[in-house]
Amino acid sequence: RGAVVSPVTEKDVMEFYAIKSILEGHAARIATDKLTERDLRRMDELNNQLEEFARKGDPKACYRVHNEFHEVFLRACGNDKLCKLVQNLVQQFQRFRISLHVAGKIDRAIEQHRAIVKAFESRDADLAERLVKENAEYGGETLVREVLDLEPAPEPLLVR
Repeated sequence: RGAVVSPVTEKDVMEFYAIKSILEGHAARIATDKLTERDLRRMDELNNQLEEFARKGDPKACYRVHNEFHEVFLRACGNDKLCKLVQNLVQQFQRFRISLHVAGKIDRAIEQHRAIVKAFESRDADLAERLVKENAEYGGETLVREVLDLEPAPEPLLVR
């Protein structure tokens, strides 16, 4: 007898992203003054790779690189427990988050990442925290809307 995978509900998704938003936002605030020029260049490189993989339609590569982008500031914050908490949380939702990484759905996240890097470069902890939180919230909204398809379908158009 195999393991039964329970379906993910809208509540599950919103709770996951609420927690992710708070934890990553806090990590971003702490990391703002600790990120090196090398870290910031790495984040830029990863975001460019993310854009390229999205263009090619490679969701698994997008997922991996997207996580690496977030790992840079998570590690830089210096709080190992916080970093591990976020990693464990992300791992639990991996199978659903991979489907977010397709062309069109990831474009806004890529733009958000650019703004996050700029906030880090200007050492603006308030802005970095806010943008990271918004990025997580966008992920949750997109997952609910696009992947779980929880919004009612639009009325069909009648063609005469």
